[in-house]
Amino acid sequence: MYKWLLLLLLTPLYFLSYGQQGATPLDVDSLEERLGKSIDDPTRITLLNQLSEAYISKSYQKALLYNQQALKHATSTNNQKGLAKAFTIKGTLLNIQRKPMNAVIAYKKADSLYTRLVDMFNKVDVYNLLANVFLAYQDTTQTLRYLEEGLDIAVGNKYTKGVIATAKTLGKVYVAQQKNKEAEKTLQAATKAAQQLKSGKVKELGLIYKQFGVAYLQTQQYNKASELLQQALKNSQQAKDQPAIISELHHLGVASQATQKTDKATDYFKQSITIAVRNELKLLLSENHLYLAKLAMQDNNLSLGLYFAEKAYETTSNYTNPALSKEVVKLFLKIYEKQNDPAKIKEYQQVYQTLTDTLQVRAIQKSTALQAFQLKVQQQAQIQKIERKHQKQVDASNNQKQWLVLALFLVGGGLTLLTGRFYLQSKRRKRVYEQSSKETQQTLTQKTEEIEQLNENIANQAKDLQKSQQQIQQKDKTIAESEQQTALHKQYIHDSKVFTGEIQKVMLPDVERRRKVLPDHFILYQPKDILSGDFYWVKKVKPYVVMVAADCSGQGVPSAVVGMLAISFLNNIVQNDMRLNAGSILDKLREKVQQTIKKDDSENEEQKGRIEMALAMLNTKTMELQYAGAYNALHLIRPTHTLENFQFTANIRSMQKGDYTLLEIKADKQPVGHFIKEKPFTTQRLSLQRDDKLYMFTNGYVDQPNYKNRLFNKSQLKTLLLDIHDKPMAEQEAILAKTFADWKGDRPQIDDILLMGVHVDQEWFQMYMNNHAPFF
Repeated sequence: MYKWLLLLLLTPLYFLSYGQQGATPLDVDSLEERLGKSIDDPTRITLLNQLSEAYISKSYQKALLYNQQALKHATSTNNQKGLAKAFTIKGTLLNIQRKPMNAVIAYKKADSLYTRLVDMFNKVDVYNLLANVFLAYQDTTQTLRYLEEGLDIAVGNKYTKGVIATAKTLGKVYVAQQKNKEAEKTLQAATKAAQQLKSGKVKELGLIYKQFGVAYLQTQQYNKASELLQQALKNSQQAKDQPAIISELHHLGVASQATQKTDKATDYFKQSITIAVRNELKLLLSENHLYLAKLAMQDNNLSLGLYFAEKAYETTSNYTNPALSKEVVKLFLKIYEKQNDPAKIKEYQQVYQTLTDTLQVRAIQKSTALQAFQLKVQQQAQIQKIERKHQKQVDASNNQKQWLVLALFLVGGGLTLLTGRFYLQSKRRKRVYEQSSKETQQTLTQKTEEIEQLNENIANQAKDLQKSQQQIQQKDKTIAESEQQTALHKQYIHDSKVFTGEIQKVMLPDVERRRKVLPDHFILYQPKDILSGDFYWVKKVKPYVVMVAADCSGQGVPSAVVGMLAISFLNNIVQNDMRLNAGSILDKLREKVQQTIKKDDSENEEQKGRIEMALAMLNTKTMELQYAGAYNALHLIRPTHTLENFQFTANIRSMQKGDYTLLEIKADKQPVGHFIKEKPFTTQRLSLQRDDKLYMFTNGYVDQPNYKNRLFNKSQLKTLLLDIHDKPMAEQEAILAKTFADWKGDRPQIDDILLMGVHVDQEWFQMYMNNHAPFF
């Protein structure tokens, strides 16, 4: 199970690092305003780099545009510092585009400039970026080279943050390679540097100990891992870092389980779950439940093992983690084999095979990307080798020519002197001289032939180099054509989404149609993209008004199509038989969804065809409300004094503020669609009073993070509804929309938003049902 965790552990976080360094939204506006004024070139280049960096995590196209302008201005004005920064940002943009070799080239240009400027701090940062690229593509040789050199430079220049960042990554690589002595030295370097921080010292120490502890855990060095994780937990508790505490308790549980300390392991996992639930975080919930299930199976407690396994499967259904889902399904198979349940075994064997196929596809995709990167690295190395060899041969040839000219000069001069000096010598001396001249001439001829051969070799090498460059150009052309095809495909997908979106809009009832059924209501509907997985539905079939707020799993076209199918199925169900109660309608809808969307049609089975929804049926004659829910609750607000004789049950939770109380009628914990353990949906009945306010919503509003990465959460929304329920419905919608926008700020919307509010007016409904025809 921890093989995939190791991959996550060693993956660089480019978006995070640049997101933290980028400018705030107010800074971006101010920078763009300054850029429009008349300013000198150095200031313009600095502003362009700042804007490019700020837009990396917000708008890739804007970041690319500003980066291109920065490179152009810095090059034309020979601004070395600005050009180095621009190449650093360009490398990050190329890496986001999954062009690692091009990113490496850009980073190396930045490194060369920073070396020339003697800017060691930025040089260390570039070395970390280079190491992360090679680490992601499993080139540990280059990774260690950049990290080790970067750490030496950071230490020598007293760059504290650079020492911490480099040592943490380098230590994890050392531990993974079983180089424990080197890992211990880097741990000491990181903690020593963290002690020098003026702020955030305790939290940073906790993160250092945790990362090293998890790295030792991967290599099964459990005692060392436990020691470091205990230190991390102590620091995180002091810093009140809840996500870190949850993670450290989980990993301490893993280490305890591996050393057969099952009681301790169980306690750690339960503590991690408790803190996560209390802080409304989903962090490691599935993993903790999975480990608790395994511990229960060790004790041969099948019922408890099945309970925790179902909890793990329920929470992992919100993730896109087939590796973890496969572990849970594997445990299900083990449990059902012991219970001798052939039907369940067959069902989960199909799920297990689907998950296995999904993981194999992802492994192939990763392997293909890795091979492409390694091929480009080899090609680059080969080109550099040929260029170096060619240059060496050229230099050698020039040296030989110089020596030959010198030799000719010396020999010629010597012969002249000998001729003058020994002119009257004997014939024997003359013959010796002639023989010497002949030998010299032969030597010169031989040297000339060698030079010609050498020049021929150089020419052949140049041809080989040209051939290699042509091959690379051909590959670049192929890649460009592939990118062009990808762009056309993306445009086709976009056009398809637009067309599907128009169909979806037609199927959702507009304001005029809704007002014929619900005159006093609002629907806050904000899709995340062109298509929405959320949908609402309102229908009047005497004597009922039926209301639905729903969220289809997944994104894009599939979830939108499931929503349109559900609307069609609902119309068919209520039109054919309104003797059904609310729970039966959901049962019928689930049956139609399962018949339409088969289990074996998708590689991500636990997510496919799931709908979370709330359905309310209001009887306008008796003012009785029927409600049935699939994960999504119904909320009702009324005066507190009217609840004296109200019969509260385990399915109803209340929140009071002032003179009013909000009642939350809980839903069944199962979706409409395929699920592990299906049961009939529960119909809950309530007698409504005049001026009751009903609210139904999906999870998009409450799951939206703000700039502190804190979720809005359900409790906060319920408090807001109690504050504004007495205002007109249109004003409530405006307040809710503004509150959401203020909370979100410049963070991207992460999910579709749907929130429905209805004001119940008994007299109006009675009059309407007596005087109007049914609306379909």
